[in-house]
Amino acid sequence: MRRLASALLVLVALAGCDVATDRDALDLTAPAARVPSDSAYARLLKDVGGVEGMRRLLRESSNEQLAATFAEYGMAFEVIDRTAAETDALGKLQDITACPQYFPTEDRGKWFRLVGAGGPEDHYIDTRGRPLTSFKSLGPITTAARQETCQANVGNWGASGDTYDGGHMIGSQLGGWGGRANLVPQQYNFNRGNWAKIENKLATCGRLGNGAVEWHVDVDYPNTTTLTPSAFHADIKIAGVWKSGDFTNTAYGGSNGTTTANSIVSWLNSKGCY
Repeated sequence: MRRLASALLVLVALAGCDVATDRDALDLTAPAARVPSDSAYARLLKDVGGVEGMRRLLRESSNEQLAATFAEYGMAFEVIDRTAAETDALGKLQDITACPQYFPTEDRGKWFRLVGAGGPEDHYIDTRGRPLTSFKSLGPITTAARQETCQANVGNWGASGDTYDGGHMIGSQLGGWGGRANLVPQQYNFNRGNWAKIENKLATCGRLGNGAVEWHVDVDYPNTTTLTPSAFHADIKIAGVWKSGDFTNTAYGGSNGTTTANSIVSWLNSKGCY
């Protein structure tokens, strides 16, 4: 725990230096605490102070510091050049360019940091080999290529026919990686409707400047074996203020899905995303 304590002290010091000028230091509306199904990630999230603490850890720590901190929780950490991964499906990059139902043992309980055009994004694969959470600092916002075969395969794992899509946790219009680490089975109406509504509005936030928007998504799984999430949670941060939304992985994102999506879109408009 010594390395984590050191990392947290660094974050506290950084926050203390910019209280007067940086609204990030206030975080008066941080997302409500959640308990992820993955026990290692749940412990880490609790120790760093929730989603906001995780965001700060990812944004304000070096790769070396992150690797050391994650190791204390039995987590691995790997940095991958997205540009190279998109053109090379062999060797070391195969683990991220392949489209496994469950990630192999060596990639479970592991953070992937994908770097390239559009800035870095971070994905955590749970100890069962499934995508669990994603973080991305938006801006520059650059549309990313889709991996259509993988996307179709992931959708088919949810159910036969057209009931599910391979849904992006970070949308391709936001620069989100097109591979499995960023794809889960998502009910097609929800994916193409209220979820896309939020993603498309977020894509207009590029005018706010690089790194002005933080986008976090995590999913819940109903048991230890299924590949299909039961719920999606979205957190957005702009100018020190968080806006969150909870959805079930059903048509429209659940009975409150449309209301929640419209509330997020309205809030984004008020922040200058139009």
